[in-house]
Amino acid sequence: MEYTSVLAGEPFSDSPRCVDRELAIVLRRANDSMTDAERGALVPLLGRAIGLVAPSPHSERPPGWHPFRIRLRYTEQDRDAVAVTRQLHRSVAERLIAAVGPPPSAAARLWHERHPRVSELFIDLMNEPTTVSQDGEFTGRLVERLALLHQCYEEAMDELGLRSRSTPERTPSVAASCVPAS
Repeated sequence: MEYTSVLAGEPFSDSPRCVDRELAIVLRRANDSMTDAERGALVPLLGRAIGLVAPSPHSERPPGWHPFRIRLRYTEQDRDAVAVTRQLHRSVAERLIAAVGPPPSAAARLWHERHPRVSELFIDLMNEPTTVSQDGEFTGRLVERLALLHQCYEEAMDELGLRSRSTPERTPSVAASCVPAS
């Protein structure tokens, strides 16, 4: 994420504004779970997350920020931005589930449909359809799933009309398509 912030021309940060917060959580966790030697596998993904973000109200939390008080000050435009972000997360979650398979349980699937936390869903789906046991296999699956997650974001953003003209079109690098579940 720090390198992504530099590539995007933002201040050096592990939370660049040009990347969706849920995607950034996944990418930070992935980076932290890999050894220095394994991190080289992430090179093809560098910069791909730039621009994968929905408009967000109050991206900078003001001093004394509190979720309840800030909601009271939301404008209609702010509420619309929150709704668009939720819609983006729901669409990404649907696409990821459709591409990988259902989460481990019906209860987990119901949870993810109602509360589309892409970062939690990503972790739940890492062992689908089967668990990987060896470190090399896990790293390979992780990188493959990260590329798939980026593709799901790109397709969801295109569907919702969220990608700006300055955001480059990308060729899918994963065989599986991210299609929403029916």
